[in-house]
Amino acid sequence: MKKLFVLGLVVGLLLIMLTGCGSQDTSQKSEEELKKEIKEELIAEMKAEEEVKEATKAEGPKVDMKDKDALYQFVKREIVDISRENFDRWEVNYFDVTGDGTEEAVLIPAFSADQYEKIEIVSGDSGEYTRIPSDIPLAKYKNVPEFKDGFLAVTAQTGGTGEQFETLSLYDYNGSEMINVLNGLYIKHTVSFYPDADFEETGNIDGKLTNFVYTLTKYDKLTDTETTEKEEQYIYDANTMSFEVKGSENNSSSQSADIIDAKDLKTGEPFGELTIGKVSLWTSEDGIINDLELNLKGELTLRGEALYSDYEGVIVFITSDRLFPDIKIGDVVINPSSGVGFRPQNALSEQLGEVLVNKMKDNPDYKIGLEVKAKDFIFAARIPGSGDQVGGNWELIEVTDIDT
Repeated sequence: MKKLFVLGLVVGLLLIMLTGCGSQDTSQKSEEELKKEIKEELIAEMKAEEEVKEATKAEGPKVDMKDKDALYQFVKREIVDISRENFDRWEVNYFDVTGDGTEEAVLIPAFSADQYEKIEIVSGDSGEYTRIPSDIPLAKYKNVPEFKDGFLAVTAQTGGTGEQFETLSLYDYNGSEMINVLNGLYIKHTVSFYPDADFEETGNIDGKLTNFVYTLTKYDKLTDTETTEKEEQYIYDANTMSFEVKGSENNSSSQSADIIDAKDLKTGEPFGELTIGKVSLWTSEDGIINDLELNLKGELTLRGEALYSDYEGVIVFITSDRLFPDIKIGDVVINPSSGVGFRPQNALSEQLGEVLVNKMKDNPDYKIGLEVKAKDFIFAARIPGSGDQVGGNWELIEVTDIDT
């Protein structure tokens, strides 16, 4: 309103001036032409001022994302009540994860510092610090974030006694939060339960993360052999924020979770090719799961090798088949496929026969190929922090094939 008043006042004064001198100089512009020019100039000036105001308002006040003091105060107030000493142990990385041209702070807590075990992302786009919602677990041994091909890519290393995992997970921003679009792809997986199992799996990614070929190879140290376990093509669909996975045998599928949190296991749901019959979890006083028992219902045909174990005093069965997804218990990731036994304890020996069993006892390096039919797998894990105990057994139905 004020500007319109000024505009009217200026036009009025000009009219008075023009009225007094218009008859003196007929070469000058007409009154209507001058009024029109002045009005257009004032309107253009007002419009330019409004555009500047709107742009300034949209940008908002600037915040310094690298101000460690201010960042600490925000984290302490909005995320976790952490001491400054522990916060200074956190790693801070800067990436433009939202794709708006400004960097966000990606915070990697020091493992066990104030028991906070999640990676956090803080933005300053609105002119003040805000937390971008996400669910990115903190691994025990290593957490390496990078921004690559439009994804926040996190390489994590975790594991327990005898088994270590290095995995890659990808996260994409949907406009309001970070979405986990690829979870726990193996980069390296080592198992060392000598003499029962000793191998290393290595994953290789060829291509951009939006469209790549993933190859998983396995080196078995016991047999000194290398095999290709997987060769798959991963194609990302930004509209659905998911990957289509095409296997080496031209079978297509949607990517299923390679790692399932123990808290998400539900009775009646599928787990691998079996069905969960019962889940039992035990937690410590601070809510951390440290014991799991999982009963799975159904039948499977298992293929592997049998040998005599002096340590256990029985014939043991080793399979390299990945029968089930990994299970995450706290910061430890385990796979039920790793520990395979049969019940009752001597069931396998009885079906193989005394002659063959004695031959295996007398020759510790002697192995036989087996195909067995089994059902109702029972798996248990105890994660006390060190000396993790895991194992499982099947009810043996019958040995269907022996290769000596």
